[in-house]
Amino acid sequence: MLLLSLCLFLVQGATCDLINSQNVNQAALVGKNVTLSCAMKQNGVDILHNNHQPKKYNVTWKHTPVHSQKSINILEAEIDTQSHPRLVHTADGNKYFTSAKDASLIVLDIDLTDAGLYTCLVQGDSLLKNSTADLFVLLSPQCHNLIPSFTYHNGDVNQQTLFDCNVHYRGNKPPIILWKHDKQELNTGTDYHNNTFAMATLSFKPDKKYDGYRFLCLVEYPSAKFLTACQTKPPLQIYFPVHLNKMIIKPQADEYVYNSGKSINLDCQASGNPHPKYRWTFKPKGDNSAETILAMKPRYTITDADKRNEGTYNCTVTNNINGTLFIDTQTKYIKINVKQEDNTTPNPTTSAGVSPYAIGAVICAVLAVILILVFVILGMKFRDQCFLMQMRDKRTHTRLTRDHDENMDDQEIELLDESLQSSVRTDEPQYGRLKLYWEIPRKDIRLVEEIAAGSFVEVWKGKMKKYPNSSEIQKVAIKKLIENATEQERKFFLGEMEVQKMLQPHPNVILLIGCYTFHEPWLLMLEYAQEGTLYEYLQYSRPGAQTVQISSNSVHHKNINSHRLLAIAAQVVNGLMHLQKFKLIYYRLKTSNILVGRGGICKLTGFGFPHEITERNQYENDTLPVECMSPESLKEQIYNYRTDIWSYGVLLWEIIHFGLSPYLHLEREEIEDDILSGKRLERPPHCSEDLYQLMLDCWQEDPMKRKEYPDILQVLSNLAADHSLHILLDSLPETCKFTQAV
Repeated sequence: MLLLSLCLFLVQGATCDLINSQNVNQAALVGKNVTLSCAMKQNGVDILHNNHQPKKYNVTWKHTPVHSQKSINILEAEIDTQSHPRLVHTADGNKYFTSAKDASLIVLDIDLTDAGLYTCLVQGDSLLKNSTADLFVLLSPQCHNLIPSFTYHNGDVNQQTLFDCNVHYRGNKPPIILWKHDKQELNTGTDYHNNTFAMATLSFKPDKKYDGYRFLCLVEYPSAKFLTACQTKPPLQIYFPVHLNKMIIKPQADEYVYNSGKSINLDCQASGNPHPKYRWTFKPKGDNSAETILAMKPRYTITDADKRNEGTYNCTVTNNINGTLFIDTQTKYIKINVKQEDNTTPNPTTSAGVSPYAIGAVICAVLAVILILVFVILGMKFRDQCFLMQMRDKRTHTRLTRDHDENMDDQEIELLDESLQSSVRTDEPQYGRLKLYWEIPRKDIRLVEEIAAGSFVEVWKGKMKKYPNSSEIQKVAIKKLIENATEQERKFFLGEMEVQKMLQPHPNVILLIGCYTFHEPWLLMLEYAQEGTLYEYLQYSRPGAQTVQISSNSVHHKNINSHRLLAIAAQVVNGLMHLQKFKLIYYRLKTSNILVGRGGICKLTGFGFPHEITERNQYENDTLPVECMSPESLKEQIYNYRTDIWSYGVLLWEIIHFGLSPYLHLEREEIEDDILSGKRLERPPHCSEDLYQLMLDCWQEDPMKRKEYPDILQVLSNLAADHSLHILLDSLPETCKFTQAV
């Protein structure tokens, strides 16, 4: 019996047919592990594991490197159909292995030299024809924005963008490189390649709508069904003069005339880069010289309006480009009608001296008596029918309810009732693994309950389908862009979404599940953190806190010890180190802006590139958390990873106080004065000198002298060895303790 065949380079678990074998190429990134399967079937039966026809086979794996004619035997195994494979030979015991279940080849930590042709020979009594398949190996592609910023001159840009995307590879042919934005393909393919390197460029005349965008470069081996990608860095910056798009006044009223006592919302929507600065001013009616500044932000609300609020409202927006100041403005006149009671109206009388009001009162009394008599008679007439009517209504309600339940949309039932979940095919991709476009159909997303609100987003607890075309659901947190978001706020939302897309997963960083941006409102689906914020988690874990479960009448204590507090601090550092690898910084690092997932795992959320965080903090200047800001942030509006280290020192203080905020008894201006004058938070009574020194190292005046993240992590590890000596919970201030039943 002739039995030698090749099972090509397949994903683990796939099979090849002795009669209809096909070449299947594969590709992988450097550093990954690859499994090549050599399972074979004949007439639907796996011949290597056919216990009804006991037989021994020798399996040989060969590798032919790129541009070489010489094949190398890298692994040999002997297979008995009634036992596990036995390894006979391997060229490298640290690199090549075989599976305990079959004759698959496992290659660990692949590098560029592993590219080439792979052949699997299965030998029984004699030889058969064989064939081969390619393995392509690549380094991660690199994307660059070579001209990161542009300036509009007279409504136009006189320069072209220039992006490049390059990849080092090994294989018998180069990869295909494509540029895409959303679903639009921007070029036709690879510009240049040789035997080890491929590159594609992208150039076009930019429009201001591309401000803040990053472009996606796809590196693909279609024959191997392989795709990887990178995004251009830094994001494209297009500087253009400020433009006040529109002024919105709600509720709407003809000619902006309102009754007194109303609340009136004024919204100024502008675009421009650098982002616009806003100013609302007011001139009262009849006095154009007395102009009052109302607010330095896009929105202003008139509460309980009266005649004093009548006048001209002006919104002015400005930005500065290379020393040139650009200004745009709009005005609206708001009129307030005040209702007045007339107390001088005379009391009319008839010619007979009888008031018409008295006559009217008599008539009304007579009519009321008549109506009462009519109702009494009707009540007696229909008294015997009341019970029958109630029973009929009850039967009608039951029938309608049943009809509604029977005709209820199947998808709505599946999304709202987690008990109705059918089995899911394991070969269908999870939404979270679709790394190309991330878009999720709106019909697969359900907003359940609003749990928080920011200046331009709402945060909802939600549900969505876990896989396309399935009934299994998962809980998610959904960020929803508000309806009247400004252009700048929409840019912030898109920027956060794009950063989440390019960021590699990490256990201490919130995971992006997907997004919906085809129609408004835009939605961002994130991993659901069931424990809420770190602030809430610490508050409920304070000494003395307890949770009572009504259903079981039991009490569960969620107290955490000193070791756990240091572990929480270390998790946050781990997440910050991951962000630093991608040149990202945090947006307002404090316990209320960190989430906690299942098992008490900290999840960082809300981050971006330094210039994006700077823009957003300037835009939301009136809500800056000065208690956790560094001196350079307060004085010069500088934000980078070293300012995050300062904030981390304050966060560490909050953690060991179970979420208690610092500077509780000081006003905002007093806090700023303390920080800028060199004062620091005092050492807490339950904190050791070593732990307090770590905080002081984060609060160095000179940013260059602040401890780096790896050093902070090392100190925390050392302190954890004797955790009870560094956080003395017995000396915890009383303000950090309480008892609460839920």
